[in-house]
Amino acid sequence: QEELSESIASFHRALQIQPRFAEAEYNLGKALARQGKVKQAAEHYVAAKEIDPTLAQPWNDLGNISAKEGRLEEAIKCYREAIRLAPRYARAHYNLGNVLLTSGEIDEAVEALRVAERLSPDTARTHFALATALHQQGRLDEANSEYRKTLAIEPQHIQARQALQALNDQSRSGRP
Repeated sequence: QEELSESIASFHRALQIQPRFAEAEYNLGKALARQGKVKQAAEHYVAAKEIDPTLAQPWNDLGNISAKEGRLEEAIKCYREAIRLAPRYARAHYNLGNVLLTSGEIDEAVEALRVAERLSPDTARTHFALATALHQQGRLDEANSEYRKTLAIEPQHIQARQALQALNDQSRSGRP
């Protein structure tokens, strides 16, 4: 916590010296978010993207804030803007996929999560989210494969283990 406070003070000093320093605004926002000061963090993300409209990260993090607050449409817009600015930004594709999954847009979620998986193939959470979406679509063989990929990367992933077991039980019983 003390280190975080020192970082925040450093970013404030940097902004006093150079007020239009987008990276300092963004990093200050990240530090404030870690302290739970979400509203202040959002203000610095907004400042960062206004100073440098090419930065994708502030959009992604604004999307995270919107998603946590239940403003899913706003989150989707933010993630899509982050992806427009940085098409290879795996985290933004993953976040978009998760919010689409939450909002019931399963086909679009699968599409976004497939891109995230291609960009960052060794990320367990992406495989798990994709498995969940595929499972919801009834694409059980593909879901099974993604749950297994999740466990290959993170063997202790309890949710993936439970979902895979449920999927296997479902297959054995012949129920859809």
